[in-house]
Amino acid sequence: KNSIFLPDDIRLLVENVYNDQVILNPIGFTIEESDMKSAQDEINKELEKEEAQAGKYLIPHPVSREFSVAIQKGTTFNEDDSEATSYLNAKTRLGDNHMRIILLEGNSFEEELTKKMRPPLKILKKIYKKTVSVSRYWIENISEYENFTLPIQGPRWLSNLKILRLKNGIWKCIAFSNKIRIIHYDNNLGLQMYYEEKL
Repeated sequence: KNSIFLPDDIRLLVENVYNDQVILNPIGFTIEESDMKSAQDEINKELEKEEAQAGKYLIPHPVSREFSVAIQKGTTFNEDDSEATSYLNAKTRLGDNHMRIILLEGNSFEEELTKKMRPPLKILKKIYKKTVSVSRYWIENISEYENFTLPIQGPRWLSNLKILRLKNGIWKCIAFSNKIRIIHYDNNLGLQMYYEEKL
C-alpha cells in the first residue's frame, strides 16, 4: 500500500500513532530505522532541555526544617518573564491568564519589605499566606485613583511578586473608559473585582 485514503485509513493511522511498537513503513513510505532513532533522540534532547528550564520555576518539595519556597534553587524569578509565564500560567481557551500577587493591608510589613535580606521564617510565612492568583488584566493598563497606590514590585527574596496595598480590604484604580475598578477582599466571600462609575 503506497497511498492513504480517508476516512478508510483513519484507524490505521491512529493505531500507528498510539502503538508502543514503532511500525516502520506501515503505508508504503520509505523510513530508515536509523532516521527514526535519530528523530527520537532529538525529541528526547528537547524534552530534557525543557525539563531543565522548567526546573528553576518549580516549587520544591516541602521540607519540615525550612520554608523552602523562599530559598528554592534559582533564588528568584520575575513573573513578568515570558519564559516563567509559559511554565506557570494556566490559560483558558479564550487566552485568559493569571498571575500571583500579594495583598497587604495598609502599611503592614512595610519595614521588612524595604530590606534586601529576607525576614525571619515566621514573618516570611505570614507574608506568603497573603498570596492570591488573579487575572492579569485586573492590574494591567490602569492608572492611579485618589490615594490608592499602583502595585509595586516586591523584593527578590519574595520572588519579585507584585504587592497590592489595600485599605480596609479595598483597592481602587482607573480602568478603561474611566471606570473605577475595585478589588475587594472579604473574609467570607473571598476576593472580588467589580466596577463603579467615576463621578
